[in-house]
Amino acid sequence: MSALTIHIIHNLKFLINKNITKHIFTISKQIAMNVEKLQKSLSQIRYIHERRSHGSLNLYSLFETIVTAQPLEVNRSKMESILNCDLKIITNYLDRRLVSVLCEALAYYTSMWPGWLHLTTDLPLQESLEFEQFRQHLINKCNHILQHASEHYDNKTLLDKGTQTDSLIGKKELAPYDLVIGGTPTFINNLAFTKRGDDIIVKQHTERPWRDLTVPQFLNWPHVSVSLKLPDISLTRANRHKVHRYIALDGDTVVFPEIRFIDYITKIKPGADFKPYSYLFFFYYFLQLNIVLQKIPKVSRERLNELAIISAEFLNDIKEMSVCNSTMSTHTKVGFNIGKSHYIRSKKMVSRSKQTADATSLNFYEVIIPQVDVSLNHFTAVQDQSDLVNQQVTFQSLNALANKLNDSSNPELNELAVIINNSSVSYGCVLCDKCFAGPSAYTSVVNHFRKTHKSEQMVLCYTCGGQFYVEDLTDKRWTHDCVPK
Repeated sequence: MSALTIHIIHNLKFLINKNITKHIFTISKQIAMNVEKLQKSLSQIRYIHERRSHGSLNLYSLFETIVTAQPLEVNRSKMESILNCDLKIITNYLDRRLVSVLCEALAYYTSMWPGWLHLTTDLPLQESLEFEQFRQHLINKCNHILQHASEHYDNKTLLDKGTQTDSLIGKKELAPYDLVIGGTPTFINNLAFTKRGDDIIVKQHTERPWRDLTVPQFLNWPHVSVSLKLPDISLTRANRHKVHRYIALDGDTVVFPEIRFIDYITKIKPGADFKPYSYLFFFYYFLQLNIVLQKIPKVSRERLNELAIISAEFLNDIKEMSVCNSTMSTHTKVGFNIGKSHYIRSKKMVSRSKQTADATSLNFYEVIIPQVDVSLNHFTAVQDQSDLVNQQVTFQSLNALANKLNDSSNPELNELAVIINNSSVSYGCVLCDKCFAGPSAYTSVVNHFRKTHKSEQMVLCYTCGGQFYVEDLTDKRWTHDCVPK
């Protein structure tokens, strides 16, 4: 079971409840003595996007407006003022996302107070029992929200997401709600939403069947990780693509997070020293390694092919990252935007029914930043200085291994062959947190993606507008001929 988090573009007021997903409210013509008119009037609380609310406001003036059936516009800042001044709920130290929920819930529970049905048209005084009951009703509801928010976060520090992302193209406002959906990878990969009246319907696109991939394509496929472990070297490479998901009305500006080519560089072994090696040093090491391993008896040809391709992808990573003149240090992990591009999926379902058709379409956006995390866990190869006379770059451990090849009965060769065939390479699915090892590791991990994930939907390059199959992008390390539109 996997899960994804979907952000909600702020003007989708119908996503949670029409009465509570707003920051500015209009309360008008509340008639207390007629139940039908009262319910109709209270249901007219509607969203007015980014309109300012003029004048001062407290809880009693809000109460008075409803009783006297006068129109009133209330924005979030005034609702927060009522929370602090009238309800004595101090919001200064609360997470801003939680404050947004409280402000919106305040408007909702104002309309839901049972006491409206028992009031006459006479306006009760501010010191009256009726107004105090109204105030206590709101205090109880807000405290209930605070109590359950604390339970939900398990007393951990709240992350302040606010109602806007920190860096957006076009400053598109987000609602203070996240929608978390769990399901199988196939379901998540093909998730779609459609709008029917005031409801959001979760649907599933027809899945794309799995297409056979080459090993280089698969090594750059979303969620695929690979580890290489040999006596001289241990490295890990994982496709941890950043995917930001949003629900928005058709035509809204796509929300983009901050995008950095080098996302991070971190030490993976505390206390260990960084020891940098150049691209050329790795190039010559892998060149000699592949030559020597091919001469060892009983080593699987398929495994040798995997080792050669994994080392080639690692070299390409070093060159593309270009960190400190194309070097990589031991005990270091680097995350980077492979291909230097970002992509979009816009999943929209159109209703064929005239009864369910809606003039306002709904889009489910996936903003995809291809990212590869590369770790050099250890590397102990030492260059053989004696070969410099012959202008060759070789390595002490590989030269020693090559000398043993003259004796095919050497038990060390058999032991090394077992290591290479069984444990030198392992694969993983970072989404499902599964590992696949052994002689048939590659076949096992491919079968996992074929059965559990299926193929990926097409993506659109945000820069040039070109549409691509993921199979084609992974064949070229997520690059394409990109000409800005």
